[in-house]
Amino acid sequence: MRLLLLAPLILGLSTPVQARTYGLKPDLKVHECTNATFQKLYTTWREAKHDTRAIIALSHDPKVSDLVLYLGYELKKYEGKYWDYLGTHPPILIKDARKMYKPNDRIKLCLKFVPVECRSSKFYDSDVRGEIYSITNERTKKTHFGRFGKNYCGGA
Repeated sequence: MRLLLLAPLILGLSTPVQARTYGLKPDLKVHECTNATFQKLYTTWREAKHDTRAIIALSHDPKVSDLVLYLGYELKKYEGKYWDYLGTHPPILIKDARKMYKPNDRIKLCLKFVPVECRSSKFYDSDVRGEIYSITNERTKKTHFGRFGKNYCGGA
């Protein structure tokens, strides 16, 4: 009788677990948007004193792990095309970002720029970094920008 009661438990524990796919970006074309939810903020180092740049984690699909973006204030044109905000403006600092985002804030996430030269170049072997997204917080109605990857594509 005990074995009969344990059988469902053993079967439940032995079934394979469906793992969430790690770090996939939303399937968007430039200027397309999707909904996301703010999850957390952090920096590249455990202690913010070593690197105070804010990194935001957004959930856009329950089957995929959070999208991680480096936060910046503005998107500027660079050499005639949209390029990067971190090279021309200071990034958003973690202490400021904590005032801007609250747990479970609804986010409108839009793809603004894809560095095409890094996807097809023989030099970078299809570098996936560099996409820039607009991040509009539905609660505050403020828009910031986030870059996928610490460095622009082709960087260290």
